[in-house]
Amino acid sequence: MIDLSDDVFLLVDEEPKSGAWNMAADELLLEESITTGKTFVRIYRWEQATLSLGHFQKWNLEDVPPPLRSLPVVRRLSGGGAIIHDQEITYSCVIPAVHHFAFDPSKLYDAVHGVIQDQLGQDGMAVTSRGQMESDKEGNFLCYARGDQRDLMVGGEKVVGSAQRRRKGAVLQHGSILLRRGSIGEFQGLLDFYPITFHEDIEYFRKLGMKISDVVGKNTHCIPWSAAMMERIREIQQRYTLQ
Repeated sequence: MIDLSDDVFLLVDEEPKSGAWNMAADELLLEESITTGKTFVRIYRWEQATLSLGHFQKWNLEDVPPPLRSLPVVRRLSGGGAIIHDQEITYSCVIPAVHHFAFDPSKLYDAVHGVIQDQLGQDGMAVTSRGQMESDKEGNFLCYARGDQRDLMVGGEKVVGSAQRRRKGAVLQHGSILLRRGSIGEFQGLLDFYPITFHEDIEYFRKLGMKISDVVGKNTHCIPWSAAMMERIREIQQRYTLQ
């Protein structure tokens, strides 16, 4: 019998998905964690540049910089400012209410960012934590123009940022690992600072997922999306598309 307190269920999406599908999938995993007590980690990408709004972010089209107004828009479960999801790797981590990190979710930020920092260092990309500062909770419309002490930085630029949402004690944390400046984006990514060979393939995504899984559990099980999960995602995604 599987001890759910030790096990992590890892899903690695081989193909990029739409913004609505990605956000619905993260919500589905949060639902699953609430009802089953399971821990999940997911690695995914975006099929086209997409603007995601923080769940509590006030938004009018006039607030959106003109170059971004033609992008598909979704609203995340998590808070924070808007993010242009484009040239990035995105992760999500969902823990149940009984998980030890759920009693102090700030430690989940530190743990996940720590392993991302370590993995990027092994790949030849030195990143540092922003460190102590007064977090900018409102500030700019775009999240990557804001600052949080847990951000991972290169050359004064934010390259990794995360946000959380708690529901019935369970915690969803997801975050962006910015690889390069996108066609519309104004922020530089890791490979703009480190023009090195970087393997953006399923094996690398799986390795990153395994590293994140290691900090939230002991035994990782790589699983596919079940038919029931896919059907639930299709139901949920209808409410995520804003334009």
